[in-house]
Parts: sequence; C-alpha cells; structure tokens
Amino acid sequence: MCGLLLLAASPAGAAEIDLSKGQLKHVGDVLTQVIAAKNNTGVPIGALYVECGFFHGEALLGASTGTAFNVEPGQTAYLEVTVDNANEANRTECRVSGIDH
Repeated sequence: MCGLLLLAASPAGAAEIDLSKGQLKHVGDVLTQVIAAKNNTGVPIGALYVECGFFHGEALLGASTGTAFNVEPGQTAYLEVTVDNANEANRTECRVSGIDH
C-alpha cells in the first residue's frame, strides 16, 4: 500500500504579509484581481509572489501569480493578478506563494 501526503507549505515570512483584495475587474476575456500586500516583516523583500485562484462558486476556473518588487518593511505594494478565459469567475482566493529577499 502506498500513501501520499500533500501539505500546503507557506513560504517563510508569509504570515507577516497582510493581503487585502480590491476590485475584481472583467475586461474582455481578462480578469484582474487587484491586491494590496503590506510587508510587516523587519526586512526588505526583493520579490513578493501572490497567487490567486479564480472561482465560479466552488469551481476553479483559472489561477495566476502576480509579483511585487522591492517592498520595504512597513510598505504596502499594489499588484494585479490576471487570468485569461475565466469570464464566469465571481470570486478569488489569494495567498502569498513566494518571497525572495
């Protein structure tokens, strides 16, 4: 018998990043989720990656990642996460997927 254990790992420092979602914009076939990400760590972040899943109800229609660069401690970065061909999406779920110092 073979078992598989999947763990959703969070990058170090992800708990110290506050994410706030703004407007979910539909323009043609492109959907854009606006994100504000505040660096509550004590160190500068060279690159901050935020991944969003685009859903209609519980169905995942697409996913994508946005990046903010050079985010100083205490600073809020604004970024956009976009996906094509998910026109029916009516909500998103987003998380910090990576941090490069």
